[in-house]
Amino acid sequence: MLAAHGWAPEAVPLCAVVVVIGHVWPLQLGWRGGKGIATAVGVLAVLDVVVLVAVAAVFASLRALVRSTAVAGIAAFWFAAGIALVLRPGTVALATLAIAVLLTFTHRRGLWRRRFRV
Repeated sequence: MLAAHGWAPEAVPLCAVVVVIGHVWPLQLGWRGGKGIATAVGVLAVLDVVVLVAVAAVFASLRALVRSTAVAGIAAFWFAAGIALVLRPGTVALATLAIAVLLTFTHRRGLWRRRFRV
């Protein structure tokens, strides 16, 4: 991990957010990438496995209720931000919150369409 190579432990959550940003807006693909959910799950596995397990449980429950993978995934990441704030206050919680905001932003059009669908 980065901390083992002389990096400050606070740099790891910052790098996690930058990794998600880099997958959403990759330079080599003309700033057009994915929406970041899969990368965010991988980043969360590195940041905190306990929070990841909680997110997986919330995602599975919400997915069954709302039948939308995007809505369930984004809601689960907002839940992750709250859990991280309780379990890992500090940079990990801030990084998780930043990722939840980023995922909401990248899915805004789909969420808006879903909101007004009859």
